[in-house]
Amino acid sequence: MTVENVISQIDRFLKTADPEVLCIRGNWGTGKTYVWQTAAKKLRDGKDKVALDQYAYVSLFGVNSINQLRTSILQNTLPRAQIGDLVTSETLKTKLDALEGGAKRGLLSMFKVAGEGVFDTVVSGLSVMTSKQIICFDDLERKGADLRAGDVLGYVSYLKEERKCKIVILLNDEALKNDDFDQFNSYLEKVVDFNLKFEPTPEQSAAIALDGADDQVKNLVRERCIKLGIDNVRVIRKIYRLAQEIEPLLKAYKVEVLHSVVTTIVLMAWAHFQPELAPTKQFLTTRSNFYADFVGNRDGKFSATEIKWMQLIREYGYSHTDDFDHALLEGIEDGYFSKEIVERHAEELNQRVKADEAAEKLRTAWRRLQDTFTDTAEESLRQFTACLTENGRFYDLHNVVPIVNLFRDLGRREEGDRLFSAYLESRKGIKGAYDLTDTTIFGNRVDPDIREQVSRFEQGDKPRYDVDELFFRLADDGHDRSITEQLAAVPVREYVRVLKHYTGREFGIIRHALTQYNQLVNPSEAHQTIIRNVGAALEQIARESAFNKFKADGWGIFQKIAWLDQRQATGNTGGQ
Repeated sequence: MTVENVISQIDRFLKTADPEVLCIRGNWGTGKTYVWQTAAKKLRDGKDKVALDQYAYVSLFGVNSINQLRTSILQNTLPRAQIGDLVTSETLKTKLDALEGGAKRGLLSMFKVAGEGVFDTVVSGLSVMTSKQIICFDDLERKGADLRAGDVLGYVSYLKEERKCKIVILLNDEALKNDDFDQFNSYLEKVVDFNLKFEPTPEQSAAIALDGADDQVKNLVRERCIKLGIDNVRVIRKIYRLAQEIEPLLKAYKVEVLHSVVTTIVLMAWAHFQPELAPTKQFLTTRSNFYADFVGNRDGKFSATEIKWMQLIREYGYSHTDDFDHALLEGIEDGYFSKEIVERHAEELNQRVKADEAAEKLRTAWRRLQDTFTDTAEESLRQFTACLTENGRFYDLHNVVPIVNLFRDLGRREEGDRLFSAYLESRKGIKGAYDLTDTTIFGNRVDPDIREQVSRFEQGDKPRYDVDELFFRLADDGHDRSITEQLAAVPVREYVRVLKHYTGREFGIIRHALTQYNQLVNPSEAHQTIIRNVGAALEQIARESAFNKFKADGWGIFQKIAWLDQRQATGNTGGQ
C-alpha cells in the first residue's frame, strides 16, 4: 500500500472514537513511524479531527513484560495537542493533573511521602486509568526475549475491548522469529481490525528521508536513490549525511566532480548498509568495464543475480571502480572521509572532467565545420585555435594532427605549425603524449615533418630509468614504448643478474612482467626482443642445475620463442 493510502487510513482511524486496532506492517527503515507521526501532527490542531483526547507512543524495544508495557503507556501519555511530540519530564505531571481530586490527592501524597523509590508502584496504580485513548505500539519485532508476541496482542485486545482504546501497531513482521511469528499470525485476524502493508515507492521514500533538506546534495542523492530503487528511509538519510560530509571537500573543483562522487557514494553506501539487497561490495570493487562484463556473461562466468546487478549498474551510469571509488568505499566503512585522500583523487577526477569538456568543445568545432555552408574558413579555424590554445594539453595526437592538416589544406600552414609547436610543448611530461600509433591506426595523414617533430619531442621527453627499475615498471606499463624500448636494449647478462638477485614478492612481480606477452598475438619489435632476452637468460640459469631447468621450463617463454620462430619462418613477423 502506498504512502497516500496509508495516510488516508490513519486519518480515518484518528477521526473516530470507535475502539479498533490498526496494524501497519513494513520493512525496516521504510518510514512507518515517520508517516504515522506526521499524519497525526497534521490532524491534532484541527477542531474535532482527532476524536480522543490522549495519546501515547510506546516503543517495545527491550520491553520484557506487560507490567513494563503498562508503565510505558503512562509515562508516554500526552494530551491530544501534543500528538507526535517527544515525551518530556512534564508527562507524568500532566497525567496526574488530569485525575479527579480524591484519587489525585491520594496518589500525590503517596508519591511525596514515599519518594521516587515507589515510582513503579505509583505508575502501576495509575495505569488502570488508561482508557479511551490512542496508543501507538512500535517495534514489536524488537521486544525483549521474555515478552511473547501473543502476550502483546492479548493486551492490545484488552485495551480495545475493556478500556475502549484505539491501538495502532507498527512493525516489521518479517523480522519476527519462530514462535513470535506464529503467534502474531495466529492472533492477527482475531485482534486487528485493519491490517495494512506499507510499501512506499523509492520516490516516496526519498521524499520522506530528505524532508526538510534544501541543498544541491539533496537532489543529487534523491535522483540516484530513486534510480537504484532504494526505498529504505534510514539508509537514504545515512547516504545523504555522507554526501553532505564530503561536499565541502569538493568545492574547489568542477561541479561534475561532486556529481561523480555522489554517484559512487550512493551505490557503495547502499551495498554497505543493505548488503542483503544491493550488489555486493566485492562485486562492485572487482568490476572492470562493460566489455569485461560482456565477455564474462558470454562465457557463463556470472550468475543470474550478477547479470541483474550488471544491468542495474549500467542503467545507473556506473561504468567501473577506480582508485577514487575504492577510497570512497573505505570512507563509508570508516565513517569519515580523509581530506588528503579525497583531494588527491578529486584533482585527478577534476582533470578528467576538464578533459571531457575539452573533448566536447572539439567535437562542436568539427560539427560546425561539417554541418553548414554559411560560415567562413576564418570563423571555423578560430574555433580550432581556441580549442588548442585553451585545452591543448587534454588532446591526444590523433585529435590534433587532423587540425594541423586542416590549417595546411586551407593555406594557413604557418599558423597551424605555430599551434602544433605550442601544443607539443604543453604535453611535456604526459605519459604517451608523443605516441603516433593511434594517429596512424585512425587513418590520419601524418606529414614527414610532423612525424620528425613529434619524434624529437618524444626523445627529449623520454624518462631514463636504471635497469632494475625498468623490470618493475614493466609490470604496470608493459605497453609503454618508453619502457619496452629501453628494456629491449638491456643486455642479457643484466636479465640474468636481476632474475637471480630478487626473491619472494619482488621476484613474482618481475616474473609477471616478463611473461605478460606470452599470449600476445602481435607483439611489437621491442616485445619480441624482450621475450628473446628473457629466453636467453633462462637458458643460462637452467644450465646451472636440473632444478633450475625444471622451473625455467614453467615460464612458457621457450614455447613463445618457438612460436615466434615459426611465424618468422612463414614470413608473418608482426611487430607493429
